[in-house]
Amino acid sequence: MQLTKNFSLEELTATSKKVDNTPNATQLAHLKETANMLQDLRDSYGKGIRINSGFRSSALNKIVGGSSTSAHSHGYAADTVPSDGDMKTYQKAAAAMVADGKLT
Repeated sequence: MQLTKNFSLEELTATSKKVDNTPNATQLAHLKETANMLQDLRDSYGKGIRINSGFRSSALNKIVGGSSTSAHSHGYAADTVPSDGDMKTYQKAAAAMVADGKLT
Protein backbone atom coordinates (compact mmCIF):
# COMPACT_ATOMS: atom_id res chain seq x y z
CA MET A 1 0.00 0.00 0.00
CA GLN A 2 1.41 3.35 -1.04
CA LEU A 3 1.14 5.89 1.81
CA THR A 4 2.70 8.85 0.00
CA LYS A 5 4.36 9.48 -3.35
CA ASN A 6 7.62 7.91 -2.18
CA PHE A 7 6.81 5.82 0.91
CA SER A 8 4.88 2.57 1.22
CA LEU A 9 3.43 0.65 4.14
CA GLU A 10 5.70 -2.25 3.20
CA GLU A 11 8.74 0.01 3.59
CA LEU A 12 7.64 1.19 7.02
CA THR A 13 6.85 -2.32 8.30
CA ALA A 14 9.73 -4.29 6.74
CA THR A 15 11.61 -6.66 9.03
CA SER A 16 14.06 -9.51 8.63
CA LYS A 17 12.67 -11.19 11.75
CA LYS A 18 10.16 -14.04 11.50
CA VAL A 19 7.34 -12.22 13.28
CA ASP A 20 4.03 -10.62 12.31
CA ASN A 21 4.57 -6.89 11.98
CA THR A 22 1.11 -5.85 10.83
CA PRO A 23 -0.18 -2.58 12.31
CA ASN A 24 -3.72 -2.26 13.62
CA ALA A 25 -6.03 0.52 12.37
CA THR A 26 -4.78 3.10 14.88
CA GLN A 27 -1.13 2.29 14.21
CA LEU A 28 -1.81 2.48 10.46
CA ALA A 29 -3.27 5.97 10.89
CA HIS A 30 -0.12 6.96 12.78
CA LEU A 31 2.07 5.45 10.04
CA LYS A 32 0.26 7.59 7.48
CA GLU A 33 1.10 10.70 9.53
CA THR A 34 4.71 9.56 9.83
CA ALA A 35 4.90 8.86 6.10
CA ASN A 36 3.60 12.35 5.35
CA MET A 37 6.32 13.88 7.54
CA LEU A 38 8.93 11.71 5.83
CA GLN A 39 7.60 12.79 2.45
CA ASP A 40 7.92 16.44 3.46
CA LEU A 41 11.50 15.74 4.59
CA ARG A 42 12.30 13.95 1.33
CA ASP A 43 10.84 16.82 -0.67
CA SER A 44 12.84 19.34 1.35
CA TYR A 45 16.03 17.31 1.03
CA GLY A 46 15.40 16.76 -2.67
CA LYS A 47 16.86 13.26 -2.72
CA GLY A 48 15.95 9.73 -1.62
CA ILE A 49 15.63 8.60 1.97
CA ARG A 50 16.07 5.01 3.15
CA ILE A 51 14.14 3.71 6.15
CA ASN A 52 16.29 1.50 8.38
CA SER A 53 13.60 0.89 10.98
CA GLY A 54 9.96 1.88 11.01
CA PHE A 55 6.93 0.35 12.71
CA ARG A 56 7.51 -2.40 15.26
CA SER A 57 4.71 -4.60 16.50
CA SER A 58 4.95 -5.41 20.21
CA ALA A 59 6.39 -8.83 19.30
CA LEU A 60 9.03 -7.33 17.01
CA ASN A 61 9.85 -4.59 19.51
CA LYS A 62 10.47 -7.23 22.17
CA ILE A 63 12.74 -9.25 19.83
CA VAL A 64 14.89 -6.20 19.01
CA GLY A 65 15.05 -5.06 22.64
CA GLY A 66 13.06 -1.88 22.11
CA SER A 67 11.53 0.19 24.89
CA SER A 68 7.98 -0.73 25.88
CA THR A 69 7.06 2.93 25.27
CA SER A 70 8.83 3.14 21.89
CA ALA A 71 7.26 5.47 19.35
CA HIS A 72 8.10 2.80 16.77
CA SER A 73 5.42 0.57 18.34
CA HIS A 74 2.81 3.28 17.88
CA GLY A 75 3.71 4.06 14.27
CA TYR A 76 5.22 7.42 15.16
CA ALA A 77 8.91 6.78 14.43
CA ALA A 78 11.26 5.86 11.64
CA ASP A 79 15.04 5.67 11.59
CA THR A 80 16.24 7.05 8.27
CA VAL A 81 19.39 7.82 6.31
CA PRO A 82 19.91 9.69 3.06
CA SER A 83 20.16 7.34 0.07
CA ASP A 84 23.15 9.26 -1.25
CA GLY A 85 25.05 9.13 2.07
CA ASP A 86 25.27 12.94 2.43
CA MET A 87 24.44 12.98 6.13
CA LYS A 88 25.47 16.61 6.76
CA THR A 89 23.10 18.01 4.15
CA TYR A 90 20.36 15.62 5.25
CA GLN A 91 20.74 16.70 8.88
CA LYS A 92 20.55 20.36 7.85
CA ALA A 93 17.30 19.70 5.95
CA ALA A 94 15.84 17.86 8.94
CA ALA A 95 16.97 20.54 11.40
CA ALA A 96 15.38 23.27 9.27
CA MET A 97 12.09 21.35 9.29
CA VAL A 98 12.28 20.90 13.08
CA ALA A 99 12.93 24.64 13.49
CA ASP A 100 9.89 25.37 11.31
CA GLY A 101 7.72 23.00 13.37
CA LYS A 102 7.21 20.67 10.38
CA LEU A 103 9.13 17.71 11.80
CA THR A 104 9.13 16.34 15.33
